[in-house]
Amino acid sequence: MLKMKEKITRNALGTVSALAIVAACGVGSASAQTLTLPSGFNTVTINANSGNTGTAVALNGGAATSYSTIEIGNGITAVVVQSWAAQTWAVGNNTAIVPGQSNWSGLTTCQNSSLAYSATSCLNHAPTIQVDQGGTLRLGGVQTNGSLMNPWGFESDVHADGDVIIDDAGSPSWAGRHLGAQIFGTNYFGGNLTLQPNALATFGVSWAAADTQFGPNTNIILGGGSVMDLWLPGAGTATMGGSLRGTGTLKIDAGTLIVNGQNTAANPFLGTLTVLPGATLVVGDASHPTAVYGDPGNPTAQTLAIHGNTSGSPILRGFGTIDATVANTGGIVQPGYGSSLGNLTVAAYSQANTGTLKVEVNPTSVSGLHVLGNAALGGTLNVTIDQGNYSTQVYNIVQVDGTMSGDFRSITTSSAVAGAIAAVTKTSNGYQVVTEVVQGAASTAPIVAGNVVSANRLNDTYLVNSLYDAIAIDSPRSTAQVGRNKYVWIESFGRYSSVSRNDVGYHTATAGVTAGAEYRTESNAVIGVAASYSSESLKAKGSSTADLESYHVAAYGGADVQYMRLDGVLFYNTFTTDLKRDFGSDGVASAAPGGYAYGGSVQVSIRFLDGLLTPYLRGILSRQHLDGSVETGAALLNLRYNAINANTFVGDFGFRIDPLSRYPESKTKLLVTVALEHDFSALGETVGGTFPVDAGQAWSAYWRGDSENTGLVGVNVARQITDRLEISGRVNGRFSLYQTSGEVALNARYRF
Repeated sequence: MLKMKEKITRNALGTVSALAIVAACGVGSASAQTLTLPSGFNTVTINANSGNTGTAVALNGGAATSYSTIEIGNGITAVVVQSWAAQTWAVGNNTAIVPGQSNWSGLTTCQNSSLAYSATSCLNHAPTIQVDQGGTLRLGGVQTNGSLMNPWGFESDVHADGDVIIDDAGSPSWAGRHLGAQIFGTNYFGGNLTLQPNALATFGVSWAAADTQFGPNTNIILGGGSVMDLWLPGAGTATMGGSLRGTGTLKIDAGTLIVNGQNTAANPFLGTLTVLPGATLVVGDASHPTAVYGDPGNPTAQTLAIHGNTSGSPILRGFGTIDATVANTGGIVQPGYGSSLGNLTVAAYSQANTGTLKVEVNPTSVSGLHVLGNAALGGTLNVTIDQGNYSTQVYNIVQVDGTMSGDFRSITTSSAVAGAIAAVTKTSNGYQVVTEVVQGAASTAPIVAGNVVSANRLNDTYLVNSLYDAIAIDSPRSTAQVGRNKYVWIESFGRYSSVSRNDVGYHTATAGVTAGAEYRTESNAVIGVAASYSSESLKAKGSSTADLESYHVAAYGGADVQYMRLDGVLFYNTFTTDLKRDFGSDGVASAAPGGYAYGGSVQVSIRFLDGLLTPYLRGILSRQHLDGSVETGAALLNLRYNAINANTFVGDFGFRIDPLSRYPESKTKLLVTVALEHDFSALGETVGGTFPVDAGQAWSAYWRGDSENTGLVGVNVARQITDRLEISGRVNGRFSLYQTSGEVALNARYRF
């Protein structure tokens, strides 16, 4: 014999009117049992439509003024139906219950503030129905007078550790609607929640949402033709640990539903799930990335429509797998959930031009979309790059295993990348966010385009200074040495430079040759031309290199003007480069931009102490240019470089010392130079660049390479071999806080 335990806790609430409970091991069967309740309750007999008998208890009038909880015990099935005058409800298929209330017209709205089925203005005043684990609550019956149903709803709070079944309310309808259960208040469903075929159930309404919660093992089972509407209060969230099953319809009208269970081929969901504007469906939270929604046996047979309108956009989120085709038309698909990032996997995906896909990246993880089948893209891709220190890395934000067609109409980004450049790139099977550390200790393959400009600028400076040295080393020491002289000369040189600042820098090694012709007048005026070629190798910190082939042409000259001497240089240089950034297994990113530079220099000097000491002021103005270029050869890590254009000016104040100036007949000349150079332009290194395939964003990396002040030291020694041949050698050095550089040259001059 089944036995139902009725626990009724006393409180100060009013009476419980019009609540009828039927308990049986099988509703409507011959073995229906009698519910044993405390005295004072009215007992009515279930009509025998098919010869079946049973017992019902009506809690009405003033007999239940002190009761707040009705408990349905393990093994008991209790059926709750409306119980008003002139109403007949069918329980199961062939059992009817006669209501205990004698006269419907005698009831007023909120009578005794305790109706189980009541006007919605009486919410939360009915008894709480508690269903123990193993018990079953059935909200059932077929209404025969629909005019009395609307706007009445079931207002008892339900706390069910057992199962809850909602029956079809049947026809007739009210105002053209098929009627069903309206459930308000605060409810917990820890067991399975089942809607029988064609049953309708609304958990809350737009103006009175219900606080509905589910258990860690709850499954929602929707029979064919059934419809369940879920209204959660405000930004409320309901989490179900089981899965959604059956062939009915679930509508998420407001709030967030999290589904953490797994559909299987044996228990799929073949119905319709509708997420209304402003509502959110989450398939698997961060703790349940193995959640599965849909039909694993036939993943693309069903469609999950995320359809928005002018009132807002529905949202699909999560870490799990959706075994259905997700059709985003005006909605938002946003992988991950909460503060955690992770991928959402779908069987197939389509996004109309009104849809939006939101993805997110941080230094260690990504929230992206993984499409197991085909994807047809349109609409907007919204990329958020979180704040943080990034390494050189590729983040897959859209991965399509099948065929990808279409394209996003727009890509929007927001980012707070520190120490790296970043962009969105597209491949044949998806989209990626690529971040590259292009300078600093964390960079394994730093950019070198700006280094090339700095290195070429230094070569220009060395050339200009060498021409001033050529003018000085051949200057006569006395008026007896002044005369017309024609020279040709050739010089070979080698240079080394090391620049390092804040874990950023490079080393260069240069070799080259310069040749020139010079004419010196009887008044010690000089005019000359020169041409130079150099080959330079550059090695940046990390695995980046560059090779430069550089060509210079120059004109130089000078003359004595009263008590001083005025000299000058004009130059033009062109160069080619081969830039390489080695990423190992990801390939070598290469580019070969060309460049040029031109400029001029003026020097003013005065001889003191018969030429022993000659102070001078020198300025060098130049224009530096490197063409824009695009790298090739490295998967996803190729950069597009903007052209670099820079106007630079440096000034030198120094002294030239001639220790042998008092020995004019000596065939040996010795000049020592000491100077301080100041960079007024502070060019350093400025590089602007983006990835070759992007949304048109401009990203740049800036590094100021050298300091503004540099010390210069040089020694130039010449020896006259014959009346026409002179051999000279030169050593120069440059020293600053961040740079060490040197030059060694050997020169031969022949006089006609």
